Amino acid sequence: MVLVDTSVLIDYLKGVINPQTEKLQDIIDQGIVFGITSSLTA
Repeated sequence: MVLVDTSVLIDYLKGVINPQTEKLQDIIDQGIVFGITSSLTA
């Protein structure tokens, strides 16, 4: 499982093309399971 930041997912859904959204597309194409997080706090 890959953890994807919500900002990357939002960019992906908006059609933004950058290295992060391209990597997410690769993850989706390969059928890799991924989860999202809204924030990480210590």
